Amino acid sequence: MVFLDIDNNRYTWAGASITKSSITDLGNDLIRIGICENNLNVILEYKSLRAMFFDLGNTLVKTILDKSSNLIDVIVFPGTNEIISSLKDKGIKLGIISNGSRSQLKMAR
Repeated sequence: MVFLDIDNNRYTWAGASITKSSITDLGNDLIRIGICENNLNVILEYKSLRAMFFDLGNTLVKTILDKSSNLIDVIVFPGTNEIISSLKDKGIKLGIISNGSRSQLKMAR
């Protein structure tokens, strides 16, 4: 499980979706990012974060490919716009990392 805590909300990535839940142990000035899997727990807390990068596919959106691996559709996960808005409101610069082509990235906009 990968999660992002911001503005007293926890966004959890599991499989190909994002779920949102409320949390009460995070002040408005903190951002927490973590990975919890089997016996491995890595949790980072930030008071100041300048930039955050996301992988495009199956993180912010689901990409639909045809049999030739051409992008035919992009489905934005629920919560994606809220996550991006919360990070931008805190002045955090955002970037997308993808192995797709520029035309695929333009379609994802």
